[in-house]
Amino acid sequence: GEGGTGLPVIQTSADCAYGGGPTRAEFAEAGRELLAKVPKEVSRNGLFVKSDFDIDLDQDRVTCPAGKTATTFATSPTGAKTFTFGASCADCPLRSACTTSQSGRSVSVRGHTRRHLKARRVFDSGWWWNTDWRVWVS
Repeated sequence: GEGGTGLPVIQTSADCAYGGGPTRAEFAEAGRELLAKVPKEVSRNGLFVKSDFDIDLDQDRVTCPAGKTATTFATSPTGAKTFTFGASCADCPLRSACTTSQSGRSVSVRGHTRRHLKARRVFDSGWWWNTDWRVWVS
């Protein structure tokens, strides 16, 4: 660390136990990059998890595994957005694998979601495993 070498820490690699939203936020606030796999999501009742959906934060839309896109959302006081699929779930062949709600599926997107999406893309690309991590300090 910085205390032992006097060199600044700009990047840290860790296992997925450190890859969650709160830890990523702390690293971002400190101006440091965290290289850690995002923890695997746990399915509620065997239903699709958030990562099964295509979340496009730049266009404010979420596309479900059946290809239906939600652009309607409510924003909470903390800035979280909850996208609702509503009536588009009524006749969906994947409904039983997606939601038990009578009003259809909803997907909440919080502040750490952008960091999670970026981290998943990095790890899915495979560059992480093909990088020469030797660092030369003179």
